[in-house]
Amino acid sequence: PGTPTTFDGLAVLAPNAFAVGGAWPPACGAMDGVGGAEWKVGLTRLQTGGTVLGCQSANFFPYQGTENYSGAVAQVEGGTPFFYAVAYAENCGGNMLPVLAKYSAAGAIVGQVTEPGSANCIGYSAGYAVTAFNGSIYIAAHSQLTGAGEDNVPRPVLMKYDTVPARVWKRRNLTTPGIARGVAGIAGSVYVVGQAYTPGIPNSEQYLVSKFDEAGTEAWTRISGGASADSLTGVVGIGGRVFAVGYTRSQGAGGADAVILEIDPVTGSTLSTTLFGGAQDDFANGVVTDGTDLYVVAESRSFATPAGNVVGQNDMVILRVVLPIVSAAPAALSVDAAGNGVLQPNEAAVVAPTWRNTGNQAMTLTGVVSTFTGPAGPAYAIIDGTGSYGSIAAGGSSSCATASDCYSVGIFANSRPSLHWDATLLETVTPTSTTKSWILHVGDSFADVAPSNPFYRFIETILHKNVTGGCTPTTYCPAASTTRDQMAVFVLVAREPAGFIPPPCGATPMFADVPTTSPFCRWIEELARRGVVGGCGGGNYCPSSSATREQMAVFVLRTLDPALSPPACGVPVFADVPASNVFCRWIEELSRRGIVTGCGGGNYCPTAPVTRDQMSVFLAVTFSLVLYGL
Repeated sequence: PGTPTTFDGLAVLAPNAFAVGGAWPPACGAMDGVGGAEWKVGLTRLQTGGTVLGCQSANFFPYQGTENYSGAVAQVEGGTPFFYAVAYAENCGGNMLPVLAKYSAAGAIVGQVTEPGSANCIGYSAGYAVTAFNGSIYIAAHSQLTGAGEDNVPRPVLMKYDTVPARVWKRRNLTTPGIARGVAGIAGSVYVVGQAYTPGIPNSEQYLVSKFDEAGTEAWTRISGGASADSLTGVVGIGGRVFAVGYTRSQGAGGADAVILEIDPVTGSTLSTTLFGGAQDDFANGVVTDGTDLYVVAESRSFATPAGNVVGQNDMVILRVVLPIVSAAPAALSVDAAGNGVLQPNEAAVVAPTWRNTGNQAMTLTGVVSTFTGPAGPAYAIIDGTGSYGSIAAGGSSSCATASDCYSVGIFANSRPSLHWDATLLETVTPTSTTKSWILHVGDSFADVAPSNPFYRFIETILHKNVTGGCTPTTYCPAASTTRDQMAVFVLVAREPAGFIPPPCGATPMFADVPTTSPFCRWIEELARRGVVGGCGGGNYCPSSSATREQMAVFVLRTLDPALSPPACGVPVFADVPASNVFCRWIEELSRRGIVTGCGGGNYCPTAPVTRDQMSVFLAVTFSLVLYGL
């Protein structure tokens, strides 16, 4: 504070930050021993909270002419933090060279490099921006070093350095006069931005954007703009997206307007243009990102401020730009909602996906389906392959049924290729080009479960989820009772991820009537370890006894949540389950969750055996098993 210094770049090595720029002698120890006073490089060390800890200066050349830092970047190397500052420095009268200085976290110079031949007056070159990318350092500059074999035209330059620092290569545009003012590494490539212009023609500046690989091979250079001066000063990437900032005099509200361009990384064309400004001059001088939004460092003369500056006076400005994020994710799937909710062979069925807008703005979503396939033999037909979801608000969801524009498919076959039969349907939505391969289970799996059966969809669901494969290769035996040993397998397979198998039983069985040789032993003992079951008395489990409807309430709820303790019963929900029944609170918990409604006449039939068709409902609803979806 109180010293004539400028800040043109910033490197953060927490808990400190280093602001680089210029210092006017004798500020910060700057010295000028030749001629009149001129700017020297300035380095100010601050705490990240803003407290100034001190400042310092240096002279790179004995000439002690103008020297000024223009950018800085931090990098950790082998666990040790460093930062680099790029400068333009006068090595002799009227000549300028770029300098890259490497600093320790304490602010000491540990290395520096400039152009070969710097002891001589070889011409004019200046560094304007620096970035670290994949362990290397890159400088954006311009160069016209006639004493080093270059023509006497300022041309954009990109230079790569190692961490010594020593230069690895230099790339100078041989066809375009101009200046490179910003540089960034993005998704495996290095982007340089600045301005191209026609020497001697005022206001001829145009946007300049170039893309290089890390070996220095140019992919493309694009020059664009309008009838007046347009220039870029900074570039940054978010994911694979590329954004450049600067100013334009060719469009906007008047004077110069700050500009933000999104650049196509493949072609270099401009995808979008965003302006900020008023009737006076407004400039964007740099840009950073937090990975989500853009933060643009700018200056403005177009607006009065609460601090008292009037229009025409210069203000520092930080612009936060919330980028439009266009993304969508599949959320749910409905099939044959107007029918029995199952895709059956030899019928046309409506397929209705639901998509969620995961972006930050409303979007209109449409889709197409393709590649409808399954096991060989049947014919898989897309009857209606286009759909739409209407306009979906940010964070919202929509089904194509909302827009009454869904897909229709059919599968035509004389016989099933397998008991468990799934087809796949590929959907692609626009504008995000997101794809989802929907799995479509094909019903009519069991000869003894008709589509009109009220348990039909639940039975198809537990088959699809591999909870059971039926009682024979073609039948399900819906009216048969479910034994206690079978139920141990059913509830655990329904509860756990696909492929779950409990550990084998030990040498000593937990229950006298469940030997370790029983294929159900590991499943029964797993339930016991989880506190779901305690046996049927006398040290036994009664594995071949039918599971009753009251026992089933505990089976499924305790397996779902071993810590669950339902509240005690009050006025009974079911006439045949008094509050004194030890199963009452479990049965009423099932009712509160909408899993059961009883067996009719206001009763629950607690001691009735659980049939296999009833079991399908207990399992599918308790464990949220879905036939179609994600």
